[in-house]
Amino acid sequence: MQIVGSLRLDAETPEAQRAWAAQLVAWAADRHPEDSPEVTPAALLIEAGETVELLGDHPAALDLYRRAAAAEGTVAPDARCYVHRALVATGELPSARRLAEEVRRSAPADTSSYAMIGETWEKAGDLVEAHRWMNLGLRALGRRAEGGDPTATGIDLILLLIVRRRLCRALELPPDAGDRLAGLAVPR
Repeated sequence: MQIVGSLRLDAETPEAQRAWAAQLVAWAADRHPEDSPEVTPAALLIEAGETVELLGDHPAALDLYRRAAAAEGTVAPDARCYVHRALVATGELPSARRLAEEVRRSAPADTSSYAMIGETWEKAGDLVEAHRWMNLGLRALGRRAEGGDPTATGIDLILLLIVRRRLCRALELPPDAGDRLAGLAVPR
């Protein structure tokens, strides 16, 4: 997807970006046998959704993310996390909460799914829910750590802890071992 994503850089105007998103949607609908395995319809639709989301068109992004969640291919974070973000952006909070719980129950192995939902709640002002999702991500990371790539696990750990520390401070929670570890990575 890096090659596909780098092509977007040429789309400098909102009109060009919308045209780029439309091209991605067309490619998603017409899968070619020689496409790279990582260039799936789901990945193309996520890219298109992010493009229109950056333009502030959250309803269009929501539609594309929903299509991505139902399309062939997997993405990380889970495509439902993008749907969640767009639901929050469009003010559909009850639907966003239901979807977040569906994601939680599915126990994604990819910790970026937990981080994305947590950061979406943080941006929406629900710091308690954001904190909960960072803790869920840390638990998922603990389950994944055995036999996994230690470098990737370490990076994920630090990123989750940094966001969690920020949330703990905002919630005025006392620092714990996780906060101290995050502090080693990013001093005050």
